[in-house]
Amino acid sequence: MQWIDSHVHFDADILDAEGMLASMDENGIERAALIAPLTGQLDETALMHYGGGLLRSALAGRLRPLRRAVRGLYDRWSFRDGEIELGGRRYPVILQPDNGPIVALVRRHPERFLGWIFINPDGPVHPIDEIERCKETPGMFGVKTHAYWHGFAIESLRDVAALCVERDMPLLVHLGCRGGGDYTLLPRLFPGLKLVYAHAGVPYQRAVCAFARESENVYVDLSSPGYVSTRIARTALALAGPRKCMFGSDGPYFEVKDGRMNYAASRRLVEAAELSATDLEAVARGNFESLLGR
Repeated sequence: MQWIDSHVHFDADILDAEGMLASMDENGIERAALIAPLTGQLDETALMHYGGGLLRSALAGRLRPLRRAVRGLYDRWSFRDGEIELGGRRYPVILQPDNGPIVALVRRHPERFLGWIFINPDGPVHPIDEIERCKETPGMFGVKTHAYWHGFAIESLRDVAALCVERDMPLLVHLGCRGGGDYTLLPRLFPGLKLVYAHAGVPYQRAVCAFARESENVYVDLSSPGYVSTRIARTALALAGPRKCMFGSDGPYFEVKDGRMNYAASRRLVEAAELSATDLEAVARGNFESLLGR
């Protein structure tokens, strides 16, 4: 079975197109849905500090006081004054990620790559104009937003969500804190919206996954070993159900060496759950294909 990576960044400073294609071939990845990078290359130590085991476990665990405390820490690392703080260092955030390289790759390799259109509803480029511009390229199939590192309230996505419903485009959201974490708002306002919450709904993983089970068009991706442990993946699959979860890597971060990306850790999150063949195929590719109307 060939897998589809529903959530992977293209950052040529870390892994170029040829390296990405070779990595996909070596790891059984048929297609990849690309996302523009949101910041410059992050220090790996900072990433591991940010997505360490304690953070992952606490956010997904059953102990509410511990979850609240860790969410406070998560909030401290969020977007402020154009930067994020990770591991004691500050990194600039790109207020409008450049979709140009994604569009170019989708045009060059339409059989291997799809593209999420990255927008910021409070950014310097009008989000509707950016979607309309990028949507002219076949394969630019959905919209990506990052309420956490762009620091906006989910309320700001109303117009974007309405356009996604009109154009039958899925919307991928990395939830933030406070108003940026309202995971019920868009499904209430736009029940026909195909909505994916990144990283199993971090930082509200248990609640978001339970909500996805009860909401017809709400999904979660299981991308990034930095956010999702095998325990969290099992919890997401149990709460949301295998028909509401999809595979993603969040690469090329963490896993690149010698010009190749190793998908082993990302695939292990799904494979460790020991799903039936039917459920494994749904998570590995089928649920994502349903977003495309297939």
